[in-house]
Amino acid sequence: MNFFESQTYLETLIPKDFRADLKPMAEVCDHFGNPQLSYPTVHVCGTNGKGSTCAFLQNICAFNGFKTGRMISPHLIRLTERIHINAQEIDEESVVLLTDEIREKTNDLSYFEFLTLMGFLFFQRQQIDIAVIETGLGGRWDATNVVKPHVAVITSISFDHMRHLGNTLTAITTEKCGILKEGMPVVTAQQPDEVMQVIEQISRERGCELFVADPRMISSPLGLAGEHQKQNAACAAVATSILKTKGFSLSNIEKALLKTTWPGRLEYLLPNVLLDGAHNEDGCRKLAAYLRAHCDPFKTILVFGVFRDKNYEAMLRFLQPCVAKIVIVRAPSHRAAEPDEIAAIAVREGAKVSCKESIEETFDDCFYSLAPDETLVIAGSLSVVGAVRKHVGEHYGISHNTTATTSRERTVASSRR
Repeated sequence: MNFFESQTYLETLIPKDFRADLKPMAEVCDHFGNPQLSYPTVHVCGTNGKGSTCAFLQNICAFNGFKTGRMISPHLIRLTERIHINAQEIDEESVVLLTDEIREKTNDLSYFEFLTLMGFLFFQRQQIDIAVIETGLGGRWDATNVVKPHVAVITSISFDHMRHLGNTLTAITTEKCGILKEGMPVVTAQQPDEVMQVIEQISRERGCELFVADPRMISSPLGLAGEHQKQNAACAAVATSILKTKGFSLSNIEKALLKTTWPGRLEYLLPNVLLDGAHNEDGCRKLAAYLRAHCDPFKTILVFGVFRDKNYEAMLRFLQPCVAKIVIVRAPSHRAAEPDEIAAIAVREGAKVSCKESIEETFDDCFYSLAPDETLVIAGSLSVVGAVRKHVGEHYGISHNTTATTSRERTVASSRR
């Protein structure tokens, strides 16, 4: 197979649903000699902030000379984004070879399970020093939960994926705490009381020493924008201090945090085009806080597309007061919510709304009519952010292989009322 054929095959696995069963993943890993146990790992779960925390952690380790693997999901444009060593994505040839090799042994894996195993094998064969592994969904039954990490990190927990994880914060937190192994250290972000009580209880039951990361410990500038990133950086910093006790010589933490990038997270792709992957209620609350601080609500336009299983009424409730108008698009996924249904909710909230199908045409229309002092915000789904990032890379001369400015602070226009 070539890369296109490998990618096409992998996409046939996407319809396979999440399964609450680790046995198939454990068995196939065992068949390959458990590659995930051949290097130290940090396991990161949570609702929001997982990817940013992983980016901070990988950059700290790589900055100190460690060959550091990182596994994340979803990808924005290319599936190769999911598997990194330092700043380099897995190469297409390795994807082809590993796809062939894994297919010879099993045809029972889901898309996420298959790519997770691919990452484990790639890291082993590249002889990495340490891997930072992000869960895909939940924790207990997540395909990544076959690792035995040096430390687990729990980022901010809120409501998302309730169909699989439960309808209460207690249930969701219990599922995510499934990554906690006996006697291992655990780092958590500051959490709501209901969440923290579950984390503390499960940590006690499993003999895990619990560390709460305080965002106030971060006083230096970060490479990622938004006040909420101090919490993610604090999680990474506390996890770093634990790794130091396990033989990793890690220094220059502040420099590494400043140099960290993460596409699609409060990223200015163009001077007045802001991308953010906010795709649930808590993510939109954080985006709204940033917009209130840095953008004039009378000169901000939101392009919004979302999946139908999200609470987009609550998401829009946060964002609508921060923008002058909203353009609803269809997210590029079979899970997309209907634009007309989203628009009806936005209108009830008092927003000025229009609907369009094509993300690319919508971006072009909005961008070319944008005044110099206006801001165009793309949010609601990482699939929408990825589509815009790809389009801009192909048609506006900005490569989607690079990360645009993520920490540009915008001055609020003097006309703000």
